[in-house]
Amino acid sequence: MRQKAPTPLNLETLRSWLKQAPQVSGVTSPDVVKHFNVSRATAARVLKKAVEAGWLERSGSTKNAHYTLGSSKKQRTHTPSLQMTKSLKGLAEDRVFDEVDLKLGLKSELSDQTFRIVQYAFSEMLNNAIDHSQAKTAEIAVILENGVLKFRIRDRGIGIFKRIRKTFGLETNEDAIEHLLKGKQTTAPAAHSGQGIFFTSKIADVFSIKSEKFELTINNEKRDQRLGVIRNLKGTEVYFSIKTQTRRSLEKLFREYANDDFEFDRSKYPIRVLQQTGTVSRSQARRLTFGLEKFDRIIFDFAGVRELGQGFADELFRVFQARHPGIVLEVRNANSAVDFMIRRARA
Repeated sequence: MRQKAPTPLNLETLRSWLKQAPQVSGVTSPDVVKHFNVSRATAARVLKKAVEAGWLERSGSTKNAHYTLGSSKKQRTHTPSLQMTKSLKGLAEDRVFDEVDLKLGLKSELSDQTFRIVQYAFSEMLNNAIDHSQAKTAEIAVILENGVLKFRIRDRGIGIFKRIRKTFGLETNEDAIEHLLKGKQTTAPAAHSGQGIFFTSKIADVFSIKSEKFELTINNEKRDQRLGVIRNLKGTEVYFSIKTQTRRSLEKLFREYANDDFEFDRSKYPIRVLQQTGTVSRSQARRLTFGLEKFDRIIFDFAGVRELGQGFADELFRVFQARHPGIVLEVRNANSAVDFMIRRARA
């Protein structure tokens, strides 16, 4: 009869076991070694991390140390956070996330749903720095504060907008920013699907990306997207925040943009961002449609857009639609003036 595999030792399994442990005075390192069938070095390492995170309290000498669950009062008196700099050569993003999880005790601080979202977003954004930035290192900061998890990942490489501009032969960084928002647009197609930033920006409460003189901010709490001008920033900085007990769901988000075969087949584009980069013209509509033929359904969000030029509407809803009759162009949040121009172009 096959023996049951031992429970793996990590911060979460240790805490769960301690809550049920019969020892009133706590447990020792040998207790952990015996229960989880691990080496003394492994037990000591995880116990140390648990103490540093405020999950456990240690008493007694080194050889006879006992560990008990940390008091909730003690855990509330500090703000869990960490900062680190990682060499990107050969770096595995999942191992870095595991390190963050261990040091901050994310499984305890976050709901299961939030934990999966943060794991996805953090891994995708760090992987982008590893594969695309051409930087040597990345600076990482994570903080849990007032019921919100925030992280920043900063590299000093080529810069995301410049990289997109060069890869796709675009003229300006504004064009690169517009292209970035479409999804399925990757500068390394052999290794990436181009979905990471698209989904991360939509699952966050607040998401921003800075490079050179621009900052793109997507605030899903306020349903707002803004493009701002900043002091020149070398490389790329990504910011992500979400409530620790969010109601957002990765599964729901993926279903929103996938077909019955679970293929990422639709995109949603905020037209307001186009207005912030210049006039909404026919040539801008042509740039917007570049790469959109990869989708079966495209949702154009006109929230915050007061009016629409005839050339832009004609290029998008007549010319592009005629070239790709199988693609569904869906319009949302259009006021009467915008709706009139779209209906006119379609007619």
